[in-house]
Amino acid sequence: MAAETNKDIFNYVSFFQKNKESYDQVTSNYDNTHRSACNYINSKVYDDYLFVSTCVKIARYLTHINYESQTKNVKDKCEYLNYFINSNINAIKPDVIDTSNLFNKIISEFNEHLNSEIKICLKNMKHINKNELKDLQILMDLFGNFEKFKEINKEKDVNCSFGEECVKLYMDSLDKCKDNNNTKFCNILEEFNKHYNEEAPTLDYCKNVQ
Repeated sequence: MAAETNKDIFNYVSFFQKNKESYDQVTSNYDNTHRSACNYINSKVYDDYLFVSTCVKIARYLTHINYESQTKNVKDKCEYLNYFINSNINAIKPDVIDTSNLFNKIISEFNEHLNSEIKICLKNMKHINKNELKDLQILMDLFGNFEKFKEINKEKDVNCSFGEECVKLYMDSLDKCKDNNNTKFCNILEEFNKHYNEEAPTLDYCKNVQ
């Protein structure tokens, strides 16, 4: 059964954008392999046809993670998938304040009906509350936008928008840490700031992001 809240997930948020892109690529093609199991899981949990296709994609990505685990550490992928599942629940049930019971039910159904797929990530499947989901989204956007900004620089394409978005999002987030700078969010935000300050001076064509 999934435990409540996973603080370790913050340590992997810098990889989330890369893992999102991997998830999107792996699940981009239509695949019906897990539809029967997902129809059953949906009937027990949501009874929302939109979740069936999401469930199929999750199962497919889990198959990909299992394959990759033969040659590399996949914990960052499992942590991203945990974030994705929690975010999906929050999107489908925005009015439910505490989604922990629903999350635990979904993971329990996956464990029962798609066990060979999810067992590789089962220990990473932990409920994330709404406030922490918001914090993780902010950090994911920060790291993700900065990586995109650096990639544009490599291609010599002068587009400062991702860098400008980083600066704005970072400045907007500082208020969250004025009175409570010992939280995981604030610690990772400070790590991002150090990383950004090390890299930004080399991107000399965008003066307003240095």
